Amino acid sequence: MNSMSEPDDFDELVAGLEEELNARVVEKRGARAVAATRVTGLVYQVAVTAGVPHDLALVMAEDYWASEMRPSEVVMVEDE
Repeated sequence: MNSMSEPDDFDELVAGLEEELNARVVEKRGARAVAATRVTGLVYQVAVTAGVPHDLALVMAEDYWASEMRPSEVVMVEDE
């Protein structure tokens, strides 16, 4: 092996690892989105079944979806 091929081998190894990690991240994000979709539908369905008006049940489901898709930061404030 000459010294010129070693950096290429390393770069290929790193590129392969990066591709694999990116694929895993996309897969995990997709699985979370599917789970959130199912729970959002369940929130709506259970609310309507319990007698909550359609418009309010829809808002409840939308709130859940927004909290899962765009979680906000939680700030803890200690009492002095």
